[in-house]
Amino acid sequence: MRAHSTLLSEPLRSADELPWYLRHPGALSKPRAPWCYERRKPEDTVLHDVVSRNLGACLSAAQERGEHGFGYPAFVGREFEKYLDCGQLRRGFVRVKCAECPNEKLVAFSCKGRGFCPSCTARRMSNTAAHIVDNVLPALPYRQWVLSVPRRVRFLLATDHDLLSRVLDMALRKVFAWQKRAARRRGITAPMCGAIGFVQRFGSLLNLNCHFHNILPDGVFAEDINGDVVFRPVPPPSKADVQTLAKQIARGTEKLIAKREQREFDDERPALLAQEQAKSLNESSFRGGGKFKTIEHPSRRHAFFFGYSLHAERIAPSGRIVGAPRDSIFHLGGEQENEIWRIQKSSKRTS
Repeated sequence: MRAHSTLLSEPLRSADELPWYLRHPGALSKPRAPWCYERRKPEDTVLHDVVSRNLGACLSAAQERGEHGFGYPAFVGREFEKYLDCGQLRRGFVRVKCAECPNEKLVAFSCKGRGFCPSCTARRMSNTAAHIVDNVLPALPYRQWVLSVPRRVRFLLATDHDLLSRVLDMALRKVFAWQKRAARRRGITAPMCGAIGFVQRFGSLLNLNCHFHNILPDGVFAEDINGDVVFRPVPPPSKADVQTLAKQIARGTEKLIAKREQREFDDERPALLAQEQAKSLNESSFRGGGKFKTIEHPSRRHAFFFGYSLHAERIAPSGRIVGAPRDSIFHLGGEQENEIWRIQKSSKRTS
């Protein structure tokens, strides 16, 4: 099994300062049992049983409710059907044979779905996180910026991919601009910024809730006198900074929505799916109008503005990564007490 890197919230100085789960490993201190592959059996789960018994009726009912009998888009039915075939030996498998003994195992094909299958989505989530931590992110301090939007905007983002991309790009540019201003005040010339953004389309109740999780270094990148790229920390955002950014992002989003409504927009998406998406939202949230207003929040770096929420409280100080591979695409050097990390690109190219 793949060992994932772990981000520690504080630098480690002695064994007494180790987290509780490292000082008391529990089951991890016991001898590990021999690894043995066991085929997962999705057909024995409640989810598989519910989907297999009700999928046909659900799609038929959607055709009856939909305009012109179209029902849901074709990809909805395909996603469920792929899930029902995932992990089923009758749908294909590979024979895996031990090189040292005559034992063999049959490994069923997976559906590799992106929207519904719990096994495939969890595997993709874990692999993506491991790749980003091990091969992409240098060992720097990182801050998470979470942007949530009003419910009426969530519906527009869910049904318009172009608007979704524009809003994310605009929001990141606003944060980049703040970071560059903070860097210039510290005498840093030509600062550069970067981020990794993820779009999450659901909330804790599996309701429609398009929002953004963005990971940004708590600083900027700039060239030193030798032409090498170095990392230069900037002061963390204050509550006033987060409030200002929330206002800017809210107004920028409303401008993008206004431009969208002005141009002719041909939506080829069947109307029924949009209706189902709207049902998961509170209808009262679609009422527009009113003036922008700010709501105070007790968190130091959490601001609300006209239904928009910007949270920047969570940070991984010093970006300490445990178990990072030596062939990472970034190699770090320099002295932490000087608050400068020198970054050199590895000769290893990634696709």
